[in-house]
Formats: sequence, C-alpha cells, structure tokens
Amino acid sequence: MISAAIALLAAVPAFSSGSPICEVNALPLVEMSSVLASPAPAGWRLNASRTAIGAGSTVTFGVSHPDTQKRLKGIMVWVKREDGSGGVGSWQLLPNSGFQFIPAVECGQWSFSHNTSTPKTWQSLSFAWTAPQNLGEVEVEARAFIIEDCVGSCRSFQALTNVVLMTPTVFKDGFE
Repeated sequence: MISAAIALLAAVPAFSSGSPICEVNALPLVEMSSVLASPAPAGWRLNASRTAIGAGSTVTFGVSHPDTQKRLKGIMVWVKREDGSGGVGSWQLLPNSGFQFIPAVECGQWSFSHNTSTPKTWQSLSFAWTAPQNLGEVEVEARAFIIEDCVGSCRSFQALTNVVLMTPTVFKDGFE
C-alpha cells in the first residue's frame, strides 16, 4: 500500500500543484530532473514596480520574457532578507486566483506558488507584496523559479529569474 502511494506521487508532475519548498537557490534541481533541457530556458525576468521600500509599502511584481509567445506552467516567488535571516513581508493572493501559499512547509506568506499546471501567459501575471512594519535596515531580495511550458514532461524546463534587490528607505509623507 505504501509503495503504491509512493509510486503514484512519483508519477505526478512536479508542477501540478505548486512547490513543496519556500525558495530555490541554485539550478539544476537534480531531484526534479535526470535530464536537463538543452539549452536551458533563458530570458525570464522578475520585474518590480520599485526597489526603494519603506515599512508597510507595497511593490507590484510581474515576470517577463523577450519572446511574447512564451508561457509558463509553474511559478514560485519569494522575498527574503538579503542577510539570509529568513523570509520577509507578505503576498496578497486573491481567492481562486490559481496561486497559493505553500502548504507542505511553513513558509508563512513570504513565498507562494501556483496551484494549477494550466499554462499561464507571463503578460497576465501580477503579484503584490507588502513590506512588514518592522522592516529594519537589511536589504531584501525577491526572486522567482519558473517551469516553462513545453510539450510533454516539463521537469527539465526550470529557470531561475534575476534577483530583485530592494533597499529599505525612510519615507515621510511620500518623500524620501
């Protein structure tokens, strides 16, 4: 019975219901793919509406690719303190949006993933992140892990985006 359940879990594509972890630091993810795409997906970028942030400020993020026809099946986005002391802030996810906070581990609201493998156009993706009130002076970084849409198994079509570095700034009445 247990071996049948393990076999069933192994047959489920990695992108079917989101990520089991909070963040990804390096590629390739060998445990996801025994064969890497050649060439690896490239060109994916994480974009932020601003990089100077204050306590409680909101930043809008999106993803982009030079090829307007590219789509993705899976995405995970996170924000953490640049000094490595953990995740920070919170994402605002709408109910039934196709995105969820990661249930398999306790990531809080600083990391989220997709909950459907339906191909998504990158032009349609926009996410809002809010800095905590106790932001402090440590820079924070945002990054995304993407599984590009492809024919057949996409386990090898993994891409990490650029890092978006955000700097805490003191704002008063809208002025720095």
